[in-house]
Amino acid sequence: MPPLPFVRHRDLATRMIQRDGRLTPLPQPAPESRWSFPAPLGDAEVVMLPFTEGLAVSRHLRVGTMDSWLATAALRDIRNPDTPPPQPNDEQGRSTQQFVVDVVIAQNGTTRRATATGRDIYAVTAPIVVEPPSA
Repeated sequence: MPPLPFVRHRDLATRMIQRDGRLTPLPQPAPESRWSFPAPLGDAEVVMLPFTEGLAVSRHLRVGTMDSWLATAALRDIRNPDTPPPQPNDEQGRSTQQFVVDVVIAQNGTTRRATATGRDIYAVTAPIVVEPPSA
């Protein structure tokens, strides 16, 4: 299934992030960093990029600061008009692309991490957004 037409076009709206419990504009240029994903992915260059899922979470849970990052290699692929669309590789029409959502929560000196991987990004993110967090 080819990407939706709007996927490769950048919208010009101000991107917002959550800082100290309030929405604030994303710094420009967007911060870059390295993230250590669990194996087999390992270290990757990432760029801060707010996602709507983060805003949804902050509306249901008390969140002081929330950052979301995207691997810069994936962002380059999305923005490159020569990147071919994913090709279906199974009976459900999924490609071989792998998605990883790696969440780290730090609160009161305790850090917790959860990672979800899969070939269907919405199957990966929907439970994170919809299901209540467990202790």
